[in-house]
Amino acid sequence: MLGTTPVVIQVVSGVDWPAIAASISTGVAAIAGIGGTLWQARRTSDAQLRIAREQRMGERQLDTYLEVLAWIRRIEKNTQVSNFLELMEMLILPEELELNVTAFASSDARHRMDTFVGAWLAMQRRLQDDEERIGALIREAWKTKDFTILFAAEPEWNIAFEAMAALRNSIRIELLGDVAGERSTQVWPVTPQL
Repeated sequence: MLGTTPVVIQVVSGVDWPAIAASISTGVAAIAGIGGTLWQARRTSDAQLRIAREQRMGERQLDTYLEVLAWIRRIEKNTQVSNFLELMEMLILPEELELNVTAFASSDARHRMDTFVGAWLAMQRRLQDDEERIGALIREAWKTKDFTILFAAEPEWNIAFEAMAALRNSIRIELLGDVAGERSTQVWPVTPQL
């Protein structure tokens, strides 16, 4: 034989516990990594959905506030309406706007809207109770362009218009912020334009 060394193959029988433990721990770490990635993706997705929902709600709130301001402006611009019942009809809050205020406005805006609607209803009841005398006061106020007599004689009317001004101002403040503490103190109608 030519100078070769015999090859000896040693067969090891039994379980290689360290190798098994390493394999299992690697698998557990991989599963934990996948689980963590899925959990983080879900959390990110939920956060994105929440942000998108809040943005949609903010947009609806903005639209609602702009609708309320437009409604108030229509009332203020139409003080020259000769038929007072037409003015009273304009003061009725449109149903869709009322629903939007309930759904999307802040609690302060909802409270001011409720105050305004309550004051308007009190004013309406007062008109129904004493239509002739109040009608004469209204005609005189329109003629002289001085509503102070009407407001002094019928405080419900002044309260209703102050509530409308407070609603308008609070919405403006929510939309624009309280710029340097400046707030409109106009109580409508000081001197309506005929």
